[in-house]
Amino acid sequence: MVANARQALFGKLTHNGTEAVIEKTPIGWALINQQRRLMELCPEIKILADKVMPDHHHMVLQVQLTMPRSIRQVVRGYMQGCKEEARKLGYVENLYDAPPFYCVLTHKGQLHAMIEYVKANTERAWQRRQNPDLFRMHRKTEVCGLQFTSMGNHFLLDWPERQLVEMSREASKGHLRTITTRPPRIYTFSAASRHRTREAV
Repeated sequence: MVANARQALFGKLTHNGTEAVIEKTPIGWALINQQRRLMELCPEIKILADKVMPDHHHMVLQVQLTMPRSIRQVVRGYMQGCKEEARKLGYVENLYDAPPFYCVLTHKGQLHAMIEYVKANTERAWQRRQNPDLFRMHRKTEVCGLQFTSMGNHFLLDWPERQLVEMSREASKGHLRTITTRPPRIYTFSAASRHRTREAV
């Protein structure tokens, strides 16, 4: 759920010396209070993870019992409650930019991955702020005497143990599994070219 015009209405991204944290605004705390209200009104729902960010917020919801209303209706009611609380705090504009993005998790491992993604949102945003170049396209990245276009954590390229792996885009799942299940001391750094993907490992 994204704040109107991506304004930092819900909080401020900071670091307490140990981890990245969000210092919530009164509106940000109102979102948390509305989550409690949501669970009171809809006992069929369990909130597995949530994260209030400066300009958006996430919730991972689990429907445990059949509900008289759809999940979209429930979330719409939650957002309406947040808007009403924001008006009480003096914010008279529309609190949200657009309807929320829904993602129904149906495959094995998706739920765990989504929960971990939401939990790591604050730290990921802090790292992006501290190292903006890690999340931009890099031209002429050089590894092992080769230059290519890349994007990712370039600090990994300073690791002393590297091997060059050339892999076709048409590689089978078995081939990919072989590469991604190597010992933890080896990492992969991918860079896409027109015909092949080169990885510094």
